[in-house]
Amino acid sequence: MTHRDILHKALRSLCAKERYRKTFIITQSIPGIGWLSAIRLVLELGEDLSRFTSGKKMASFVGLTCSECSTGETERKARITGMGSGFIRAMLVENSWIAVRKDPVLFAKFTRVWKSSGSKKKAIVAVARTLIVRFRACVIMDTPYAAGIIN
Repeated sequence: MTHRDILHKALRSLCAKERYRKTFIITQSIPGIGWLSAIRLVLELGEDLSRFTSGKKMASFVGLTCSECSTGETERKARITGMGSGFIRAMLVENSWIAVRKDPVLFAKFTRVWKSSGSKKKAIVAVARTLIVRFRACVIMDTPYAAGIIN
């Protein structure tokens, strides 16, 4: 048995524990998020997301919000802040590529941002931000993800 197999077995056993099970099941219902990404999100962010008072604060914690370069009356948005776990950000971006194929609302957001910015990278980061905000909403409301719903 390899180290990877041992790690996967240990993570699978965590998925079944009462403490994580409900949040894990809700997280796994999100399009583009498999079991490994789901347990990683639950372990990194916790099973109780009420400490994040809004989706915006959760996106900021993960580092998926724009930084701002403003002077006087000029207001400019710059690249994402990059605060928080780089692993979570990278995982969310990878999951977003799959999510846009499974949820028409996320695909519409991707297309809209891509057309306005001209960048697929910016568009997929916008989808990743939407995904983490929706992740929080699903866990807080204790309901599985519903694809195709605009909020």
